[in-house]
Amino acid sequence: MKFANNLETSEGLKRKSLKVARDEQLDNAQYAWFIQQRTSGTPISGPLLQEKAKHFYSQLHTDTADGDFKALTGWLEKFETRHGVRNLSIQGEKLSAAEETVEPFLQKLHQVMVEKGLTIEQIYNADETGLLWKCLPDRTLVSCCEKSAPGFKKSKDRLTVLGCTNATGTHKLKPVMIGKFAKPRCFKNVNMDALPVIYKSQRNPWMNSEIFAEWFKKDFVPAVKRHQRAQNIRSPKALLLIDNCSAHPQELKTRDGSVTCTFLPANTTSLIQPMDQGILQAMKNCYKRKLLQKVICDQDLDPTQNIKEIVKQHTVKDALYMLADAWEEGHADSIFKAYSKLQIHPVRPSVSEPEPENISTEPIMDVLNQVANREGLSSSDVEDWLNVENELPTSPQLSDEQILESVVGQSSFKDESSNEEEEEEGQDEKIVSNSEAVECFKKCLSWMERQSNVDAIQIMQLRRMMELSVRT
Repeated sequence: MKFANNLETSEGLKRKSLKVARDEQLDNAQYAWFIQQRTSGTPISGPLLQEKAKHFYSQLHTDTADGDFKALTGWLEKFETRHGVRNLSIQGEKLSAAEETVEPFLQKLHQVMVEKGLTIEQIYNADETGLLWKCLPDRTLVSCCEKSAPGFKKSKDRLTVLGCTNATGTHKLKPVMIGKFAKPRCFKNVNMDALPVIYKSQRNPWMNSEIFAEWFKKDFVPAVKRHQRAQNIRSPKALLLIDNCSAHPQELKTRDGSVTCTFLPANTTSLIQPMDQGILQAMKNCYKRKLLQKVICDQDLDPTQNIKEIVKQHTVKDALYMLADAWEEGHADSIFKAYSKLQIHPVRPSVSEPEPENISTEPIMDVLNQVANREGLSSSDVEDWLNVENELPTSPQLSDEQILESVVGQSSFKDESSNEEEEEEGQDEKIVSNSEAVECFKKCLSWMERQSNVDAIQIMQLRRMMELSVRT
């Protein structure tokens, strides 16, 4: 029997559950492994799937004879039907961008929007990206006290960032930042709920199913309902589109079914996933521009500092605020346009093209041109730097043992969560008293009142903050 290699995406949008699997743990483990392999582009055939099922069965049922489960063709067909998987070839074929699966998915998406009465305001997309938050270009800036660049290696400090918006660009949720340390020293005594970014931690700073599920329930759903009520939508509901990486759990939805998730077809991220159409890359480009500006400003304030010292002092909290600024600078029209690949928008002629800086190196070059002592950085050098994270993984590749542990309730992610309480470097920040805060605000206010590029709104905002420090 021969099958053609394909993932039934239209069924994947609204997966049929005619019968619950007889062995749910085996079924869950098999599907988790299948999705992980498909996401990475590994060829999968029907016979291979059957052999893997027998392996998982033997591991889950160690007290049972090997011949008790044979994973015959009937089992394979039922597995395919349950999970919307269709036509696995005997040979297996390497996946490429699956253009042929896009149109059926879009048709089904439109159908679901009509059936559930969803507007484009209620369609969301979330995705992760890696960020080397201390990384500077190979040929970097040179201070006036240095004869040449210090030549230190690129920082390998990395974060994983999740971004999420709706299809109109009118609702941008707080980004999620995943770092290595559970309690960085720079966050000591900080009200984490007041920060503009949600911070999570894991030993390997990437997304996993536990973090994603917690974000969906505690952050995404409440934020969506608050936004829609503010828009006078009486019955809040939403559809979240996500890719099928191993970090995204199956069947995420609210109890009443008003907020649900749908998986994009396998291997179509580059084709139709909105976050992958420049939204996350624009955010990272903006972050890196701000990082360069910080280096320049710090060198101006203290010319004796070299770049290595400046970068060493750059904390996760600094990165968090920079990232929040970069995320906020994303233009609603650019987000709107990124969702155009889903073909869910009515024609809106007033939509402008994305800002050129979102996809070009010009803003970075403009910052670099402020420094006379820089070594000759070309636009290609800058472009390489902007795209340095393209191959960074944002979710774990689970071993068979980890997959099995997760389905039997002994999540291997407990081992992955960060047990490193604090950063190895850095110092605890001093707690500022109310009286010290008031004095600082007075000085800042005095400085602002003498500036020509400050408006009344900014001055009044600072005065309100000073009043808050007095009342607290």
